[in-house]
Amino acid sequence: MGTGKEIPTANKKFSIFRDNDDIMGRWEVISNPYTVQITSPKKSSKMGGLKSFIAYQLTPSFSNVEVSRRYKHFDWLHDRLAAKFNIVAVPPLPDKQVSGRYEEHFIEHRRAQLQEFINYMCRHPVLSTCDVWIHFLTCTDEKQWKQGKRNAERDQLVGANFCMCIEAPEKEILSSLVDPKIDESIIYIAKMDQCIKNLMQTAQDQQKKSASMYKREFTRIGESFFCTWFRI
Repeated sequence: MGTGKEIPTANKKFSIFRDNDDIMGRWEVISNPYTVQITSPKKSSKMGGLKSFIAYQLTPSFSNVEVSRRYKHFDWLHDRLAAKFNIVAVPPLPDKQVSGRYEEHFIEHRRAQLQEFINYMCRHPVLSTCDVWIHFLTCTDEKQWKQGKRNAERDQLVGANFCMCIEAPEKEILSSLVDPKIDESIIYIAKMDQCIKNLMQTAQDQQKKSASMYKREFTRIGESFFCTWFRI
């Protein structure tokens, strides 16, 4: 059973302060840091052996209760995090693999890559305490797991709507000061939204090129170095 440590919760506070003439904001540091170890990847199957997969065992330090997760669970988690926190740099997962995915060296390599992803998540002041991440780390019951997935997929506080959970201070502010700031913010948000769309489109274009045209070019460069090394 668990060690009695408190499970991290998403009650982080966002502090706004003045630095000279600039208004700054920051999340509070993680008050209850924890780690998660991913170990013992092993081949499993279901549907009478018709479908095989690799299961990874995750053990959070705040509970010491092991959970089993497949790569597709990580993939689902990444999609939910990217949708909810679209201004947070969620690190990428290792690429999907079709051939050779049951070979021992590939399994260990992917385990190490997933461990890097988990380490980043544990250190992040926002992602490390969000509900979908904690559900991913702690749920051991299949029925509760599916219910938690449905809840995450129906979450309305995603993207810009996440700002709806910000609570304003209980203080009266003059309209003459607030209205201009609101107008500025509306203009800024509209421009930022378009810039993010342009950035996402550029990233998608580069990703497609990296998987096709750039891949061939990089392969040729790598082969040239390989041949040069053995000739020397």
